[in-house]
Amino acid sequence: MIRIIRTARRQHKKNRMEKFNLTIQKILPPCPTPILFSKSNR
Repeated sequence: MIRIIRTARRQHKKNRMEKFNLTIQKILPPCPTPILFSKSNR
């Protein structure tokens, strides 16, 4: 039960980070910023 919650939380964080990257891509012109963010998040 706890394990499932943990994995769900991790997935939620991942989804939120992806949304954040998408918003950055929309605001800024196409550049490697999302890649940098994903690397720093790992």
